[in-house]
Amino acid sequence: MSEKEPVKHADEGQPSTVSMIAVDKLVPGRYQARISYPEEKLKQLADSIMKDGVIQPIIVCPVENGFEVCAGWGRVLASRMAGMKKIPALIRNLSDAEKAKLGVMENIQRQDLNVVETARGYEILQDTCKMTQEEIGRAVGRTRDAVAQTLRVLKFPKEVQNLLLEGTITPSHGEALTRLSSTPEQLMEAMGEVVSKKLTSTQTEQLVAGILMRTEFRKDMNKYINSEEFLVTLLYYLKFPIERTEFCPLCLSNEIEYSALKGLSKCRECGWNNDDTDTKLMDLTRRARFLLLKKKGIKNEFTQFWEGRKLP
Repeated sequence: MSEKEPVKHADEGQPSTVSMIAVDKLVPGRYQARISYPEEKLKQLADSIMKDGVIQPIIVCPVENGFEVCAGWGRVLASRMAGMKKIPALIRNLSDAEKAKLGVMENIQRQDLNVVETARGYEILQDTCKMTQEEIGRAVGRTRDAVAQTLRVLKFPKEVQNLLLEGTITPSHGEALTRLSSTPEQLMEAMGEVVSKKLTSTQTEQLVAGILMRTEFRKDMNKYINSEEFLVTLLYYLKFPIERTEFCPLCLSNEIEYSALKGLSKCRECGWNNDDTDTKLMDLTRRARFLLLKKKGIKNEFTQFWEGRKLP
């Protein structure tokens, strides 16, 4: 290909000039939707470039000391891998909105974006091009609801987005896992189970629902445990430690975890355990005594000392 060759570009409908530009003068565009460039695909493209050259020119805009690539950054990376010194480019003067639309639409039309990158592209069209979700849908051939659903991916925790980028889970998995975003420890635990057991999206939804149900149950149990009516009842159990039991003395669940080494029973449902029984007995006795005296309106040195203080 000669260094300058008249061509007609579909976007403008006006004659443009293809120029050969040094690859070390090229910088990535500010509105790149793509996040990852798989090495294997770049190598395949590099092999093709070594054989046939860059068939489709990239599109660039002049910037200080070089050119910003508005469309075709993958071809630039592959050309560098192939050892090319110069590649063909169409030089344009474009607004930020034009750059954004050109870069995003090229990637979407090529259908080589994953769901996170597609969502990022839609966001760029929204923020920079001021396009509505309905306008984006018409431009990319999707419904408004499909565009809105894809955009929700950007609200997923980064850890979930990374699994989507890797292709390990689907957006349906991500939607379910995101319900645990307020509890990072539970989210990581659920993600590990989804990946290790290769759960389906339906199984993932069931897993998350179970975790949330247990969380709410524990909140209710904690509220009950801190109530006055429960304190006196619990004192009985603490006076007679249960080293091994099939049922939790608090919630009657059979989800008991027993450690022969520590001699400790723990309920996986409500969190009860019989560790440090003596300390608990002392603390709960103190709390029960304070609450009962306060309820009866009795004021003495004990209640005055603990008034306004955080009881164990």
